[in-house]
Amino acid sequence: NKATSVASSAVNRQATTTKKSDINLTTVTASTPETDVWTIGDTTRPRVDVVDVASYQSAMTQSDYNKLKAAGVKTVIIKTTEGTGYTNPVALAQAKMANAAGLNVDFYHYATFNTADTAQMEATNMANFLVKNNVSKKVLLFADMEDAKTYIVNATANLNTFWSVLNALGYTNHGVYTSNTYLYRDAVIKTVGQSRVWRAQYPYTPSANNLWNTDDGAWQFSSTALLPSGSDYTGYIDVSICYNGLTEDSAGTNTFSTPNEFVNQYHWEGNKLYFYGSNGQPITGFRHYGNNKLEYYGSDHAQYRNRYLTAANNQLYYFGSNGDAITGLRHYGNNKLEYYGTDHIQYRNRFATVGNNKLYYFGSNGDAISKSQADNQIASSTAATPNTKPATQVRLMATSSAAMKIKPITYKIQSKQMTRNQYQWQGNNLYYYGNDGQPITGLRHYSNNKLEYYGTDHVQYRNRYAS
Repeated sequence: NKATSVASSAVNRQATTTKKSDINLTTVTASTPETDVWTIGDTTRPRVDVVDVASYQSAMTQSDYNKLKAAGVKTVIIKTTEGTGYTNPVALAQAKMANAAGLNVDFYHYATFNTADTAQMEATNMANFLVKNNVSKKVLLFADMEDAKTYIVNATANLNTFWSVLNALGYTNHGVYTSNTYLYRDAVIKTVGQSRVWRAQYPYTPSANNLWNTDDGAWQFSSTALLPSGSDYTGYIDVSICYNGLTEDSAGTNTFSTPNEFVNQYHWEGNKLYFYGSNGQPITGFRHYGNNKLEYYGSDHAQYRNRYLTAANNQLYYFGSNGDAITGLRHYGNNKLEYYGTDHIQYRNRFATVGNNKLYYFGSNGDAISKSQADNQIASSTAATPNTKPATQVRLMATSSAAMKIKPITYKIQSKQMTRNQYQWQGNNLYYYGNDGQPITGLRHYSNNKLEYYGTDHVQYRNRYAS
């Protein structure tokens, strides 16, 4: 019986039910054997997806919640209220610590109502906690139906009255906690359906190979579990396995929000900007908007500003002071220059035509190559392979080690620009460099019905036929 304090030397539990009451305490004597004590993380036990806490666990620290997260726990269900006047004094702090650890939070109310009027009053008690603390409308709320005071033939109607008060305030995500020994178990389950039931039933020795109540949403299988080794809190805690995602169908770590949740809008918190999507949750990852605009939100949901992002396939983006991924040239550092295409991806090992028909080449680190850098590269290349001919593609300069040896002997780079739309002599051979700065091949029509031809070696044909 959970209404009694748990002695450290022994735990007498009924095998099929538990009490969550904080008030109207009674002492129950049982002759049933002790349920065993074990530690969360024991793989011989059912998987622990959920723990539930009340004021009994007020001594739990942030470190304890972090350890639960590390142990694979996903959700903490926290008692908010009981009856018409009691509120868990540490519920808010417990929820915030759970959220900070990355845990989903649900809430429950311990019911004692036996009339429609008292059901309405108890729902108002819970609602006062929810509204006062700006609890998200997405949070899953349980009615804890286990107290004998609720034993009445109108149990279904009373619980539906309780739900109707919460529904009117926008809190429509409901579940029922009960046990097999609750007198009106099937009646209260009707209000939400079996898939939304969180059922308590304790084997004396819970086993991973013997799961009970698998048609329910979740099964609370022990109240004598211990937190992982090294935790600050050394008392017992209730644990459950979730079968269908019920307990995670909530607000995640966004348990608290402003009274009007953000939907499809930005929101500043301190010096960080967040964007809340259509589901009212802050987004992560890329967000395309407007006319080819792109922004990015990290794993902490904060927008990237004045920083790089390396994405899939080693693609590099830079997000400016307004949060938008940049396009075009970017000057930085000591006379360094980089370039981002219309897709916002940094150019590497490729040319870019910019502004007034200026051609740039960006090396393997994304920086534009200067004349001196090109001089050094081409000089070392031609020294290694004398008498080389112009390459078909100058851009091969930086794509492979083999291609580094196939560079045109003739080049012209002025202020990081290259020769284009003009002839160049190399000894007795004439080349023509086109709009992209590359030596052309094939026919070239020019002037008044004039025609010339450049072979596969880019040399102009003279005194010879071409088919």
